[in-house]
Amino acid sequence: MKVMDLEASELSHEHKAMVVVGSAQLRGEDMPAKGALTVFELRDVVPEPDDPESGVQLHVVSREEPRGAVTAVESYLGGLIGSAQGQKLMVRGLKEDGSCLPVAFLDAQCQMVTLKTLAHSGMWLAGDVWKGLWFGAFTEEPYKLTVLGKSRTQMEILAAEFLPAEGQLFILILDADMDLHVLQYDPENPKSLSGTRLLHRSTFHLGHFPTSMTLVPSTLAPFAGQTLSNGHSEEDGAEPAQLFHILVTTQTGSIGLVTPVDETTYRRLGAVEAHLTSILEHAAGLNPKQYRAIESEGFGARGVVDGSIIQRIGELGSARRAEVLSRAGSDAWLLRSDLEIIAGGGLGWL
Repeated sequence: MKVMDLEASELSHEHKAMVVVGSAQLRGEDMPAKGALTVFELRDVVPEPDDPESGVQLHVVSREEPRGAVTAVESYLGGLIGSAQGQKLMVRGLKEDGSCLPVAFLDAQCQMVTLKTLAHSGMWLAGDVWKGLWFGAFTEEPYKLTVLGKSRTQMEILAAEFLPAEGQLFILILDADMDLHVLQYDPENPKSLSGTRLLHRSTFHLGHFPTSMTLVPSTLAPFAGQTLSNGHSEEDGAEPAQLFHILVTTQTGSIGLVTPVDETTYRRLGAVEAHLTSILEHAAGLNPKQYRAIESEGFGARGVVDGSIIQRIGELGSARRAEVLSRAGSDAWLLRSDLEIIAGGGLGWL
């Protein structure tokens, strides 16, 4: 279920926020699955005398019953509805008579379980239960779904999300092995075969089965735009770049935050993590580095900095803490600025 900004009328091109629900009915192995795509609109009605909150009602605008289970829904360019139904990706548009007319489709060959789009760029992600990740673009006039690249390794994907950072496009996916994979779309890299193969950058073991991944903007500036003193700096008038996080929810109830960092910050925090891993006492004597082991695919994959270890620097005394920071080429104010961003200090609007 998702709330989408849909085009409610083909004549006036009016957009409204509507609730789109995709459902499935499984009746056994010997019978085909059925699905339904329902669009609801919020309408104001006369409330009950003793219940003023009953003044809003859901009204069914459209209901379609396609072949196959509807496993994912997402909003596309132009106020269109994208859905994963059976082994197809379908893009539909609302009509005046309340029907959802298909305008574009793509044969996915496998059952899709997740579907994502990136703002108004037209780019989309689709993850299936066997082959891996599909990355493509959606164009208007004419409506068309195009596949731009795929992941190299076959995996069962549970969630996927875009992560733009420093002018580059990264894609994060979570599989059934509870691993976080970082991929990159770089058509200029010769190893990507003109972008048809997504470059594998890193793998990080979560230890929790994920339920969703959501791209959220931060009100803080990226690491390169942070002040390097006690908060007093000269304003240069430059517009800072937008910093994005990925909010990860899991079946165990834990919430994680993935934050992109620049090269300087990565080396600094990586050195702090390495020192703290060898100094701090870990639960049951386990090795956190081995627990988060990296599985490289030969593309020069790099590690993911574990922020939970860096946040434990407060367990050290002031003298030992200053020694660790000096070895890593950092200081207390710089680390405090880094921890503010890593811990989601710019997500107070949520």
